[in-house]
Amino acid sequence: MNKLEKIKLEKESKIVKPSIYFGHPVSTYNKDIESISIKNISLAFPCFNVYNPNNIEDANNYKYWRENSVSGMQYYFDVVLPNMHSGIFLPFNDNKYGAGVWSEAKFLQDSGKNIYSINESELISKINDISNEEVLSIEETRERVYG
Repeated sequence: MNKLEKIKLEKESKIVKPSIYFGHPVSTYNKDIESISIKNISLAFPCFNVYNPNNIEDANNYKYWRENSVSGMQYYFDVVLPNMHSGIFLPFNDNKYGAGVWSEAKFLQDSGKNIYSINESELISKINDISNEEVLSIEETRERVYG
């Protein structure tokens, strides 16, 4: 068994099920919007564990996947997202989704799972088709997150 497979098995065993994945821009990590959103998601979906990718294990695994696989995002597509029951996603305040957040939502939608949005006003709504939502390019996303 190679290291990618070992990481995958270890991570899958740690995911509390059922879980709802909280996809949100890296620029909101460790900010009030993140903690408030998690609280409100927990209240709206009390039967689910809220999975927050803002943790050291996912950061390390993302980096390892980036260096030893197709891309860092592939870690989420291979390991995390297949183990989620559904997902909820935070767009930027103009309701445009970052490229990574949008691709996570699209993955879950294509897997037949329910996806929702949560905005900065904490309004939660079901997304019927993520393809109809506005998405930023990778470059535009990087500019908003890191620029």
